[in-house]
Amino acid sequence: MTIQDLLQTTIDKKASDLHLIPGYGPTLRIDGELVALSYPALDGPTIESLLTALLTPDQKKVFDTNHELDFSYGFGPGRFRVNAYFEKGLPAVSFRLIPLLIP
Repeated sequence: MTIQDLLQTTIDKKASDLHLIPGYGPTLRIDGELVALSYPALDGPTIESLLTALLTPDQKKVFDTNHELDFSYGFGPGRFRVNAYFEKGLPAVSFRLIPLLIP
């Protein structure tokens, strides 16, 4: 599982959000409903690894210092608004899909 795989699944399933939360498998929000993907529960180091693959060194420093980071990430036919934060002492990330073309 790579972050690119998860983002592509988010686009393919027309989800509005992707949530990576410790103790849960990756979860999509589709038409307002949370839908768990068929992956095992994520731990803090796995989430941090998935997140770090997207960050510049400066963004990583900000996240490590502030334990929170908001940024955008372009991927495929869309952009994602990303909120990385700590929940119960472990990293968590929420992605909001922002389509390039507004319907």
